[in-house]
Amino acid sequence: MRFVPGGSFTMGSKNFYPEEAPLRNVRVDPFWIDASPV
Repeated sequence: MRFVPGGSFTMGSKNFYPEEAPLRNVRVDPFWIDASPV
């Protein structure tokens, strides 16, 4: 298992596909994930 600390980032794009708009700030909680696919 690997720990992902979480944090904030800007999701979306104003310069590529229209369906990727609008830009928005997103916060992701910390979580654990398997290191390899099952």
